[in-house]
Amino acid sequence: MTRGFIKIKEWFYDKTQAIARGYNVYIDVESRGEFGEVKADENGYITVLVDEVIAESEKAVQVKLASGGVVGSYKGWKTWIPKSVIA
Repeated sequence: MTRGFIKIKEWFYDKTQAIARGYNVYIDVESRGEFGEVKADENGYITVLVDEVIAESEKAVQVKLASGGVVGSYKGWKTWIPKSVIA
């Protein structure tokens, strides 16, 4: 699979974005509020843009998340996402 959207739990997004921010990387999301804040849906999930699925195990998926779409500085962010946090 390449380039698509997945929904992940808000707490996992927050944790992953906090780590990525330390490297000046901002993960692309589908929905933002009026002031640019990330918006979760009514079930507590955030939709993120996946550039590439790299690997998959029984319990997790390694992906390259899209980043920099808002600021034009594309880097991407590779991470493992537990299947338990994916909608």
